[in-house]
Amino acid sequence: SENQHYTSVDGILYSKDKTVLMTCPSAKKIESFNVPYGVLVIDKGAFEFHEELTTLIMPNTVTCIEDYAFYYCPNLSNVTFSKNLSVIKMSAFSMCDLKGMLTLPDSLTYLEFNAFGNNYGITEVYIPKKLYYIGSGAFSSCYYLNKYSVSSENKYFTSLDGVLYNKNLTEIVSVPIGKDVENYVIPDTVTKIRDEAFDSTVVSNITFSENLTEIGQSAFAYCQRLESITIPN
Repeated sequence: SENQHYTSVDGILYSKDKTVLMTCPSAKKIESFNVPYGVLVIDKGAFEFHEELTTLIMPNTVTCIEDYAFYYCPNLSNVTFSKNLSVIKMSAFSMCDLKGMLTLPDSLTYLEFNAFGNNYGITEVYIPKKLYYIGSGAFSSCYYLNKYSVSSENKYFTSLDGVLYNKNLTEIVSVPIGKDVENYVIPDTVTKIRDEAFDSTVVSNITFSENLTEIGQSAFAYCQRLESITIPN
């Protein structure tokens, strides 16, 4: 009780003012968890490897979910996001069991690398109006993802036939792994293919835009059906 930096509630460690949920003990069995009101940040690795966790409910005070916060919670299938959530960091929900349409909250502005990687049941992702940064591979290995949809109010991204582009269609941001893109023609407006944009897709024939000037890192990694390409001048 005299510690000035930390406190414990039901065996879970918090910062003294209870604004940061720091860690839930690995051996603590929790199937459903309501994050206490007043928590602003769910810290790095706070719930990683909690295989029993199925349901997570956040209060609207939560603004940030740190790296690996819910990494490898393989039964986590129900998540209620805070309406004020702004940042989801690296691998925060990687290796979980989210299914169907993933609707990210309108408050979200920043989504890091592999944030929702390896959620095999996700079929569609809704990009909200304030989101301006999506890290490469944010939805890597989501093998049934076949569509991105984007809020009409978003100033940074748009969707064309389910593929995610920047707003003015000059950059391909991400191609859903589950989408049939076997023969894909890149629009003439495109000058850049971002990192990991076609990662693990079924593309076998691709026609590049003649205006293309840049192909990002690992843009076509693990495209096992892609046999040949022609680089534009």
